[in-house]
Amino acid sequence: MSSKAARAVSAKFPLTKRLYDASRLAGKTRKDKARVDIVSSSLCGACLSIVFSSKARRQCPPEANGLLSPDDTIARLAPSLVRHKNCDIIDMNPGSGLWSSRLHDHLKPRTHILMEPAHEYYAPFLKPLLKQRGSTYRLFPQSGSDWSSFQKLMTEDYLPHQHIPPIGDKRQNEANDSLLFVANIGRHANTRHSHLPSLTHKMIYQLLVSVYEHTTFQAYGLVRMLIWMNESQKRALLPGSVVDRRKFSVQAEASTKELVEVAGIDGNAGPHLRLPALELESSINVVKRMQSGGIKTADKRKLDRQRQAEGILSATGDQEKSAKQTSSIPLAKELAELERGFADGAFYRYVNNFTPEDARKKRKGLPRAAAKPKSRTTPQYARLTRLRSLAEQKGKDQMLMDKVLAAAAKMRSIEQLIRTAEGFSDESLRQLEDRLSDARTEYALHYGQMSAILQARALMNLDDGAGFGQDPPLLVSDRRPFEPLAVDRDEFYPREALSLVDIVPKALPATIQARESLEIFQYILGHVFTQPSQSLTDAFESLLPGAAEAIIPKVPALHDPARGGVTDIKDLRVRMLTVEMVEGMVEAWQRWPFKPGRMEMLASMAAEPTIDDDSMSRLMPTSLG
Repeated sequence: MSSKAARAVSAKFPLTKRLYDASRLAGKTRKDKARVDIVSSSLCGACLSIVFSSKARRQCPPEANGLLSPDDTIARLAPSLVRHKNCDIIDMNPGSGLWSSRLHDHLKPRTHILMEPAHEYYAPFLKPLLKQRGSTYRLFPQSGSDWSSFQKLMTEDYLPHQHIPPIGDKRQNEANDSLLFVANIGRHANTRHSHLPSLTHKMIYQLLVSVYEHTTFQAYGLVRMLIWMNESQKRALLPGSVVDRRKFSVQAEASTKELVEVAGIDGNAGPHLRLPALELESSINVVKRMQSGGIKTADKRKLDRQRQAEGILSATGDQEKSAKQTSSIPLAKELAELERGFADGAFYRYVNNFTPEDARKKRKGLPRAAAKPKSRTTPQYARLTRLRSLAEQKGKDQMLMDKVLAAAAKMRSIEQLIRTAEGFSDESLRQLEDRLSDARTEYALHYGQMSAILQARALMNLDDGAGFGQDPPLLVSDRRPFEPLAVDRDEFYPREALSLVDIVPKALPATIQARESLEIFQYILGHVFTQPSQSLTDAFESLLPGAAEAIIPKVPALHDPARGGVTDIKDLRVRMLTVEMVEGMVEAWQRWPFKPGRMEMLASMAAEPTIDDDSMSRLMPTSLG
């Protein structure tokens, strides 16, 4: 076997060898080489004889590496899959069919459409499924990325049990559990598509839009979707920080009843890391929900954050102390390891421990030019020096950050007292106002001493904390019912870890279901989220002259802290908007006599990006904390 094959194939997962052989046989005739296949039977469930060859089965006995043990994603989904027994399945990009066949065996669908454009390449894997006795599989050799393919699929020939309700029928906005959509849109080489990060981002966007447009298979009613996707696509749906919230995130929240990551890699979903203590508190809340609901995870499938949370809940020590002990990040760990190594003599300051003093002694009596020391610093010591410098600066930055966060917390506490004050004397209220003024002055003083990058980080921490403190939390990921099952890159071919996301759609809020209201909803979101870090006031002022003054005071949720609002509207950034707030904006917009005409709005929307990038995200530092 060539070195290339050795890198591509895993002895632990025999399916990788079959896929590699098929790829080598197809050669240049294979058009799409960026597809990612699931090869871990353990990730899907029991090993299926119909997928693996007899030779592969002989090579992998049940006791080998736990490969054939029933496990994981199907078991985690099983309670909610009961309502889909004997349903119809539209299966986009089934590939080698491992996940598809395991789901098929569990649900026993009356029709299972394999929507596979590369059916010739995957024929060795899919033909056994199609030809087995009493098979309910049907091959549909079209690409799901071509939206017109769904129109060809939605016929009585392929889906005889499905019927499209008339426009306006209440069944359009009701769950259709007799149909299930599953897909694998994961790719190991994503390239930009128009203004979007990739073609698969466009697919995700179109699938969500079809929910409230009642197009494609969502015309049959609200259809649940189980989708394997890359980390970047998951981040668009489930941002790990308020900083990563975009227009698309709010649209997804408005049109989904449940949006849950079932399986995925460890770590935060996005480039921006929240404060470790906040991440840990979120995981602790999730683990409590899991314990309450009797949800258990096999040890090999636990994420590190779940282990940490379980350790804290089972310990008797102080939770805050435990959080600090478990919140180390890579650079801090590296610094500690280098300090220990230097102290223990694992490396020296100079190469071969040859100091300038040694050089002077060796060259004693030589001419001055020849006696000049030429010792070199070791790479380890150079790195240690760099990390020490970073740690020192981080210490100064952290002091400022702590002061800003403390002043902000003091402001929120006093504002809460003022809002709930009943029976307070005028003097007491005046004292509270004075304390609030002092806290604001303190906040402005420390905030003004920060660099632009540190200010962006401070605002991120403030928004993350405020969003987490809402009831329910602003981020959908903080409402998750369980921690995702941990996956490994080796469980996919090629080695590109994917996430499984469960999307249960819902009808849009009544206030934005009408065509006109929905267009306004899209228009407002599209404009204000071009710069998610700006204040809502600035966003509306740039939208149209007088828009901020006309709209913002008319939306009660914007000014109610109990609903995610603020007492000073200038402190509310676009990325903190809730669906309820945007609904209120739509209603106020419709009553505004100076709003732009429909054609003007549509023209503006056509020029806007669908999934945009916040320019401030490029300013976020990567440091020790």
